[in-house]
Amino acid sequence: MKLMHGDELRLRYVGELHKPWSGVGHVIKIADNFGDEVAIELKSNAGVPTDCSHNFVVDFVWKSTSFDRMQVRLKPGFHYPSSRPVNSGAFFDGPS
Repeated sequence: MKLMHGDELRLRYVGELHKPWSGVGHVIKIADNFGDEVAIELKSNAGVPTDCSHNFVVDFVWKSTSFDRMQVRLKPGFHYPSSRPVNSGAFFDGPS
């Protein structure tokens, strides 16, 4: 799976040094070729276990927008809007 800027992630703490915690945020920085760090901006920082650096789990939050659009177009009876024909001369100004 390819991670991109703006993707939504859920970060969960599952260790024993702090009570269980979960937060959702968006990717703001992706690692370069030399590391594997990812930076996310959390929607809320309430209860974040800032004293812990291990035992976190990251879940990708799947957005169904493109899937929903595809499903609508696959339903029987869907008709693509008609479009005007393209004048090929508008894009090619070479010899006829």
